[in-house]
Amino acid sequence: MDTIKMRPGLYYFAHIYSADTEEGRICNYKLCCRRSAKLLLKGYNIFSPITHSHPIEAASPEMLLWSVEKRWQFWIDIDMALLEYIKFTGAIFAPLWGKSAGCMREYDWFLFHRRSDGKPYEILQYNKITGD
Repeated sequence: MDTIKMRPGLYYFAHIYSADTEEGRICNYKLCCRRSAKLLLKGYNIFSPITHSHPIEAASPEMLLWSVEKRWQFWIDIDMALLEYIKFTGAIFAPLWGKSAGCMREYDWFLFHRRSDGKPYEILQYNKITGD
Protein backbone atom coordinates (compact mmCIF):
# COMPACT_ATOMS: atom_id res chain seq x y z
CA MET A 1 0.00 0.00 0.00
CA ASP A 2 1.27 3.44 -0.91
CA THR A 3 1.67 5.92 1.91
CA ILE A 4 -0.55 8.98 1.63
CA LYS A 5 1.42 12.19 2.00
CA MET A 6 -0.68 14.46 4.17
CA ARG A 7 -0.57 18.20 3.65
CA PRO A 8 0.42 20.22 6.70
CA GLY A 9 -2.36 21.76 8.75
CA LEU A 10 -5.96 20.94 9.54
CA TYR A 11 -8.97 21.90 7.42
CA TYR A 12 -12.59 22.29 8.48
CA PHE A 13 -14.86 20.48 6.02
CA ALA A 14 -18.14 22.39 5.63
CA HIS A 15 -20.87 20.26 4.08
CA ILE A 16 -24.61 20.71 3.64
CA TYR A 17 -26.65 18.61 6.09
CA SER A 18 -30.16 20.02 6.43
CA ALA A 19 -32.91 18.53 4.30
CA ASP A 20 -36.69 18.45 4.25
CA THR A 21 -36.78 14.86 5.52
CA GLU A 22 -34.84 12.62 7.87
CA GLU A 23 -33.95 10.46 4.86
CA GLY A 24 -32.49 13.54 3.20
CA ARG A 25 -30.33 14.28 6.24
CA ILE A 26 -29.12 10.67 6.29
CA CYS A 27 -28.25 10.88 2.58
CA ASN A 28 -26.33 14.13 3.19
CA TYR A 29 -24.50 12.51 6.12
CA LYS A 30 -23.46 9.50 4.01
CA LEU A 31 -22.37 11.77 1.15
CA CYS A 32 -20.34 13.82 3.60
CA CYS A 33 -18.64 10.64 4.87
CA ARG A 34 -17.72 9.58 1.33
CA ARG A 35 -16.41 13.04 0.51
CA SER A 36 -14.49 13.20 3.79
CA ALA A 37 -12.79 9.91 2.94
CA LYS A 38 -11.90 11.22 -0.51
CA LEU A 39 -10.31 14.35 0.97
CA LEU A 40 -8.31 12.25 3.43
CA LEU A 41 -7.10 10.01 0.59
CA LYS A 42 -6.04 13.18 -1.28
CA GLY A 43 -3.86 14.08 1.71
CA TYR A 44 -6.01 16.69 3.47
CA ASN A 45 -6.19 16.48 7.25
CA ILE A 46 -9.80 17.41 7.89
CA PHE A 47 -12.29 17.78 10.68
CA SER A 48 -15.78 17.05 9.40
CA PRO A 49 -18.41 18.27 11.89
CA ILE A 50 -21.28 16.35 10.27
CA THR A 51 -19.46 13.03 10.56
CA HIS A 52 -19.06 13.83 14.26
CA SER A 53 -22.51 15.20 15.07
CA HIS A 54 -24.89 13.03 13.03
CA PRO A 55 -24.11 9.70 14.76
CA ILE A 56 -24.33 11.35 18.17
CA GLU A 57 -27.70 12.89 17.36
CA ALA A 58 -28.98 9.63 15.85
CA ALA A 59 -28.03 7.77 19.05
CA SER A 60 -29.85 10.24 21.31
CA PRO A 61 -33.61 9.74 21.78
CA GLU A 62 -33.70 13.14 23.53
CA MET A 63 -32.07 15.01 20.64
CA LEU A 64 -34.28 13.31 18.08
CA LEU A 65 -37.31 14.84 19.83
CA TRP A 66 -35.95 18.37 19.35
CA SER A 67 -37.26 20.58 16.59
CA VAL A 68 -35.10 20.99 13.49
CA GLU A 69 -34.39 24.58 14.60
CA LYS A 70 -33.25 23.49 18.07
CA ARG A 71 -30.97 20.80 16.59
CA TRP A 72 -29.47 23.28 14.12
CA GLN A 73 -28.81 25.87 16.84
CA PHE A 74 -27.29 23.26 19.15
CA TRP A 75 -24.81 22.00 16.53
CA ILE A 76 -23.94 25.38 15.00
CA ASP A 77 -23.07 26.65 18.49
CA ILE A 78 -20.65 23.73 18.90
CA ASP A 79 -19.22 24.30 15.41
CA MET A 80 -18.64 27.98 16.16
CA ALA A 81 -16.85 27.07 19.41
CA LEU A 82 -14.59 24.72 17.45
CA LEU A 83 -13.72 27.50 15.03
CA GLU A 84 -12.73 29.74 17.94
CA TYR A 85 -10.55 27.19 19.77
CA ILE A 86 -8.96 24.95 17.13
CA LYS A 87 -6.14 26.31 14.99
CA PHE A 88 -7.46 25.38 11.58
CA THR A 89 -5.39 26.12 8.47
CA GLY A 90 -8.54 26.80 6.51
CA ALA A 91 -11.80 25.35 5.29
CA ILE A 92 -12.97 23.18 2.43
CA PHE A 93 -16.50 23.80 1.19
CA ALA A 94 -18.55 21.01 -0.37
CA PRO A 95 -20.79 21.49 -3.42
CA LEU A 96 -24.02 23.39 -2.73
CA TRP A 97 -22.56 24.91 0.45
CA GLY A 98 -24.14 28.26 -0.49
CA LYS A 99 -27.61 26.74 0.04
CA SER A 100 -26.86 25.92 3.67
CA ALA A 101 -27.35 28.48 6.44
CA GLY A 102 -24.75 26.65 8.53
CA CYS A 103 -22.15 26.57 5.75
CA MET A 104 -22.80 30.25 4.98
CA ARG A 105 -22.15 31.11 8.62
CA GLU A 106 -18.97 29.03 8.62
CA TYR A 107 -17.82 30.66 5.36
CA ASP A 108 -18.31 34.13 6.83
CA TRP A 109 -16.34 33.13 9.90
CA PHE A 110 -13.35 31.96 7.84
CA LEU A 111 -13.60 34.99 5.56
CA PHE A 112 -13.66 37.59 8.34
CA HIS A 113 -11.21 36.04 10.83
CA ARG A 114 -7.45 35.57 10.72
CA ARG A 115 -5.28 32.68 11.79
CA SER A 116 -3.12 33.09 14.89
CA ASP A 117 -0.14 33.88 12.61
CA GLY A 118 -2.10 36.80 11.14
CA LYS A 119 -2.61 35.16 7.74
CA PRO A 120 -6.04 34.71 6.19
CA TYR A 121 -7.56 31.25 6.29
CA GLU A 122 -7.36 29.18 3.14
CA ILE A 123 -10.84 28.76 1.65
CA LEU A 124 -10.92 25.82 -0.74
CA GLN A 125 -13.61 24.19 -2.84
CA TYR A 126 -14.11 20.43 -2.71
CA ASN A 127 -14.69 20.12 -6.46
CA LYS A 128 -11.40 21.85 -7.29
CA ILE A 129 -9.48 19.49 -4.98
CA THR A 130 -11.11 16.28 -6.17
CA GLY A 131 -11.87 17.16 -9.78
CA ASP A 132 -15.50 16.11 -9.28
